[in-house]
Amino acid sequence: MQSGTTTCEIKTGYGLSLESELRMLQAIMQLRKQSEVEVLPTFMPAHAVPTGSNKEEYVDHVIKDMLPAASRMVTESAVPTFVDIFCDRGYFTLDDTRAVFDAALGLGFSLKVHADEFVSLGATALACEYGAASCDHLLNVSEEEMTMLGACETVAVLLPGTSFYLNLAAHAPARRLVEKGAIVAIASDYNPGSCHIFSLPFIWGLSCLHLKLTVEEALNALTVNAAYALKVGDRLGRLSPGYQADIAVYQVPRLEEVPYNMGWNPIKAVFKRGRLVHNL
Repeated sequence: MQSGTTTCEIKTGYGLSLESELRMLQAIMQLRKQSEVEVLPTFMPAHAVPTGSNKEEYVDHVIKDMLPAASRMVTESAVPTFVDIFCDRGYFTLDDTRAVFDAALGLGFSLKVHADEFVSLGATALACEYGAASCDHLLNVSEEEMTMLGACETVAVLLPGTSFYLNLAAHAPARRLVEKGAIVAIASDYNPGSCHIFSLPFIWGLSCLHLKLTVEEALNALTVNAAYALKVGDRLGRLSPGYQADIAVYQVPRLEEVPYNMGWNPIKAVFKRGRLVHNL
C-alpha cells in the first residue's frame, strides 16, 4: 500500500501438497478480509513437481484432489479465483496444461499460465485457445504467438523485476508485443524465489529501461491492462466515472520523474474505494 498498490493477485504454489496448498489459499482468503489492499487469489498447485514425486501422478493428484478441494473452498467464500500452471521446460508440458485447464474450467475457475519463461513450448497459444485471462513471463514467446496475442483478449503479463533480480540478459519483447496489438500488462512478480521487489514505481522504471516501453505505455500496463489481467477491468484500473476510486497520489511534477528517479518512493497518498488509507 505504501508503494501505491491498491489491488494485488496472490498465488499459492509453494506447498505442492493438498494440505499446504489449501492452507495457503485459506490464508489468502483471510488476508482478503483483513487487508486494505484488495486481494485476488490464484490457486497454483502446478507450480512445480514436488521433489521425489512422479510428474504424471502429481498432475493426476492436482486434477482429482487439489482442484476440487479448492473449488469447494472458494465456492463457500464466493470469491472468484484463478488457476495457474507453470508450462515450461522442466516443469509441466502442454498436455499437462491442457488437462489442468479442462479440469479447472469444469469447476468454474478462470485460467492463467506461466508461459515461455525459459523456452517456447506453445503455452501462449494454448492460453489464447482457452481464453485464459493472462499468460505471464513471455521472455521467449514466439513471433507467431505474439501475433495470436494481438488477436485475442488474453493479457500478456510481463515481469521485468524477475529478469532484473535474476540478472538475466534476456527480457520480454514488450515492444514487439505492443506493435502486434497485444494487451500488455506489467506486474511485480514479488515472490521469495526469483523477485523480491514489491515496489511498483521501481517496476515502472524497469519497464521503461529494460522493456523499452514509453512512460505512458508502462503506466497503462500497470493500471488499465493489469486490471484486465485480473478480470476486474470493468471497475478498476482507471480514473473514470463509475470506476472504484482507487488512487495513488505521486509527489512528482510530471510522469517522467517516476521511472527517471528509480529507487525512491514517490507515493504521497493512497485512496482505496475513495477513502484515504495512506498519507505521508
